[in-house]
Amino acid sequence: MEQLDCFSDPKRGGVERIISVTFFTLIDIQKYNQQINEDYHPAWFSINQLPELIFDHSAIAELAK
Repeated sequence: MEQLDCFSDPKRGGVERIISVTFFTLIDIQKYNQQINEDYHPAWFSINQLPELIFDHSAIAELAK
């Protein structure tokens, strides 16, 4: 796992200021499918076919690519 960047623009999260320190890693998703908690309806997506993301998360994903 490596640190990607810190995102701290005062306008990035709406009403309150939100600061995020992001990390990325490469994993074998076959080893993690059973460990996903279904309470929040998670799903895997191809990095090249991401759905619409909230706030500045699309820019974060692009930077990670």
